[in-house]
Amino acid sequence: KLSALLRSTLEHSGGALVTLADELEFVRTYLDLQRVRFADRLRVDYKVPDECLDRETPFLLLQPLAENAIRHGLSGRTEPGTIEIDAALSNGDLVLTVSDDGQGLPAGFDLERAAGVGLSNARARLLTLYHGAASLEVRDRPGGGTIARVSIPQTSQEVSE
Repeated sequence: KLSALLRSTLEHSGGALVTLADELEFVRTYLDLQRVRFADRLRVDYKVPDECLDRETPFLLLQPLAENAIRHGLSGRTEPGTIEIDAALSNGDLVLTVSDDGQGLPAGFDLERAAGVGLSNARARLLTLYHGAASLEVRDRPGGGTIARVSIPQTSQEVSE
């Protein structure tokens, strides 16, 4: 699994965008490696309609969101936790959601000020690629946990030349 993860990184290192199918393959491999670490304490559910699979998304966008869900939401728990990765089309945008049923956000969390390396890099890449037309939000999940939601425009002029 680790060699597949590294090989995928090398194969896509020249391109900023990949299909959602390719991005999901990468994040699945990453989460399979995490399941070795967490065993039966980590469940992952995917809700991705087929019509989303050929849409473009920045390469390595989902992995840091999934890593945050594990690190900040699930890693300190002894009971099993679940990460959900969802995709949908909304008004021409591809909407990706990574959520967990963990601890939720710390009090006073502010994405602008408190973002770590993964979230900061994701925000910067979205800004560069989509000139402010994409968005990333992180909020508490109703019932406990955290939701990271990315909205990506799907237009022909979305990528910087």
